[in-house]
Amino acid sequence: RMCFMHDGAPAHFSRIAREYLNNNYINRWIGRGGPIAWPARSPDL
Repeated sequence: RMCFMHDGAPAHFSRIAREYLNNNYINRWIGRGGPIAWPARSPDL
């Protein structure tokens, strides 16, 4: 099991990173531009 915390850092928001997440974790990743919205600076994950 893998957990990826997408915090919006430029390296995490690159096109290639989002494509990887979309292809490997379909509708299961949280972050800016992802299928599950997450509030900025939210301490809850």
